[in-house]
Amino acid sequence: MKPLTSRKLLFVVGMHRSGTSALCAALQASGASFGSDLLDPMSDVNDEGFWEDSELVAINEALLEALAVNWYSVSSDLTATDWAAEVFSDLRVRAKALLERGFGDGALQAIKDPRLCVTLPFWRAICDEIGVETKVLVISRAPLEIARSLEKRDGFPLGYGLYLYLHYRKCIAANCPQDTQYVTYDQLLAGPAMLMQQLADSLPLLVDEDALGAAVRGDLKHHSTEGDGSLLERADDGTIDFTALEAALEKDYPQQRLMAELVAAMVARGQELSEKGIEFEVALGEKARQHIEALATLDERDQQIAGLDTRLAEAGRHLSEALATISERDEQLVGLDQRLATLGDEHSHALSVLRERDEQLDALQTTRDKIFKMPLIGMLFKALWYHARG
Repeated sequence: MKPLTSRKLLFVVGMHRSGTSALCAALQASGASFGSDLLDPMSDVNDEGFWEDSELVAINEALLEALAVNWYSVSSDLTATDWAAEVFSDLRVRAKALLERGFGDGALQAIKDPRLCVTLPFWRAICDEIGVETKVLVISRAPLEIARSLEKRDGFPLGYGLYLYLHYRKCIAANCPQDTQYVTYDQLLAGPAMLMQQLADSLPLLVDEDALGAAVRGDLKHHSTEGDGSLLERADDGTIDFTALEAALEKDYPQQRLMAELVAAMVARGQELSEKGIEFEVALGEKARQHIEALATLDERDQQIAGLDTRLAEAGRHLSEALATISERDEQLVGLDQRLATLGDEHSHALSVLRERDEQLDALQTTRDKIFKMPLIGMLFKALWYHARG
């Protein structure tokens, strides 16, 4: 990963559900890099991915927490926040380390998080401190389309989503520099290659129509407006009239009615959670039953294993006794072999002595026969021989 200080950093800014993820997909297809530590895609929310660095999001959430607000807060004016305050000192250290690490190897590195609409000054100040060149790109979408998307995803009443849009647009107007570029979600979907080519005039991008066609699908847009082109039905190009927008909101979505809608939404959500809670309890009961059955099965298996262990121990004892008997028999066989070897030696000696006696006897008989054949004395010796034998 190449250090960020030698490259340009692009801030992709836009509120939730305004098309920032699709814009990031187009930028990535044109050579921009967002790093590797990205949040995982979420089914039915952002199937293609969020393109948000997890540490960046964590720091932004901590910044909002330090201000005692959430991303969906609409009542606080955050445009005058002193981001150099001591309360943010530890987060500045984390942010500096993240920026110095960088976001991939692209000639253009980019970061995206809807919370940047609020926290952009915090990040730009650190970039100035470490010498990182920055550029801000804002994507906008018709307020009603954003509000309907928030209504589907988060259950916000339509009016609440519109006031949240107003809050974010005020932050964008206050926080973005003069050279900020503005694009719309409709422009991106209608011609991603044309839009990327326009951005390539000021950003190091390489436009690849095939890659863009795969990255930006035409079916990404699920909520559209088909009205008279009022302020609530068209995307802001950076020249929004906040007075007129607030008047339009108060006319069609008065804040008094908004509070009633919020209460109704909360009640409906509570009922939904209660129903889901009942379903969960039923499911939990079934899981508990299955768990008890599983424990009983485990106990049975434990008993079977214990019995097997006993039988194996008994078999081991018998085997030890058999091995001891075999060892004893081996020793007896060794002793027998030794005795047999001794008897063999004695037998061989006896045979040797016997052969020696036979030879001696043969010699005596030969001598006797010679004496018997001698004249006169042989006859006398022969008579005495037979007389002595009886």
